[in-house]
Amino acid sequence: MTKTSTDDALEYSESIINTLREPLIVLDQDLRVVTASRSFYEVFKVKAEETVGQFIYDLGNKQWNIPKLRELLETILPQKATFDNYEVEHDFAGIGRRIMLLNARQIEQVMGKERIILLAIEDITEQKRKDVELHRLNRTLKAQSRSSQAMMRADDESAYMNEVCGIIVKECGHAMVWIGFAENDENKSVRPVASAGFEEGYLETVKITWADKERGRGPTGTAIRLGKPSICRNMLTDPAFKPWREESTKHGYASSIVLPLMAEGKAFGAISIYSRDPDPFTEDEMQLLFELANDLAQGITAIRLRAALRESEQNANAILNAITESIWLMDSEGDILAANSIAAERMGMRISEIKGKNYFDLLPPHLANPLRMHAEKAFRSGESVRFEDEKAGIAFDNNIYPVRNEKGNITGLSIFSSDITERRETENGLEKAHEELEELA
Repeated sequence: MTKTSTDDALEYSESIINTLREPLIVLDQDLRVVTASRSFYEVFKVKAEETVGQFIYDLGNKQWNIPKLRELLETILPQKATFDNYEVEHDFAGIGRRIMLLNARQIEQVMGKERIILLAIEDITEQKRKDVELHRLNRTLKAQSRSSQAMMRADDESAYMNEVCGIIVKECGHAMVWIGFAENDENKSVRPVASAGFEEGYLETVKITWADKERGRGPTGTAIRLGKPSICRNMLTDPAFKPWREESTKHGYASSIVLPLMAEGKAFGAISIYSRDPDPFTEDEMQLLFELANDLAQGITAIRLRAALRESEQNANAILNAITESIWLMDSEGDILAANSIAAERMGMRISEIKGKNYFDLLPPHLANPLRMHAEKAFRSGESVRFEDEKAGIAFDNNIYPVRNEKGNITGLSIFSSDITERRETENGLEKAHEELEELA
């Protein structure tokens, strides 16, 4: 058969579209495939002989019979010459559920003057996933920040715990959050003490224990018993969640992550976060939630400490040394009244060497001066002050609280300092990831 100029034009067109990185299909006016790019065959795992000449909706055993694609080809394009960024989500054989961005062009062939359609396909599934993940991380960071603010002003333990639960539900969009304390009773039961979100009587039915038995091997009991985060990625399939499956399904829960509340190296309780989606928690989000739980445990400990100090100065030293964060108590002039062993160690001294000395005199000027300014602000305002600083490459989160006597007068200050070096590194990593995503967008 003699080769025609039309054949030459088609071969030339095919040679051009085969250089394209993104898949492309050329359709005739009857929506049959004239040709497709090499990348189309590679991405969708089909052969040319199964594609060319086929009706677009019949491709791949009719898997391209997609309502949104029909809308584009049969409703939108007849009225427009071009249409950009038309999003389609669909299950494709061999590659699974993907999100595709369609760009369509109607043109007239050079030969024959027949209408053809160029349909370019861009797979944006991974970009969408990254966008969603970044959005979730930003929300979790916001929840972490707001819970830290709540810790600074908290004075009532129950109100503080309920506020943190509410912050996580609101900022992170999870279905329900609750806090339970580990009891040392005969059953080693877990007692719910705070919650937020769609609960509707669920906590009255859970009957969780942290003992090593059936109702203690779920996420909450395991987190408390082992002192480590525990996750249920899918409540419908996780055998350890069987005792609560029916009730959780009624409430629309699909997965959960449980984070222990630690003090003195052991868990005194846990915070449980329930999601409506199966397996929604990424590694980065879990790390941020773990840090939030540590802040929560610190806040609860701090509230209990302040209450204990008001009730009994005699037990203050024992309580101070049971806490893993640096704690300083000083009078209005900055003279040290008490400190815990962690604080002394970080200063390179013994507790016996510290008491009676002026706190600000122990620090180099570049740390003492801003700290003195924050302390004076807390003393004048009667409100807590929070700030961050760095010493010898270690970043610290500092909280200054006014200490009052029985008459309510401020007689001194307490300073809580926690090591946030790892958190800083995490936040810097997330910021870098955010910048990289913006560059890709």
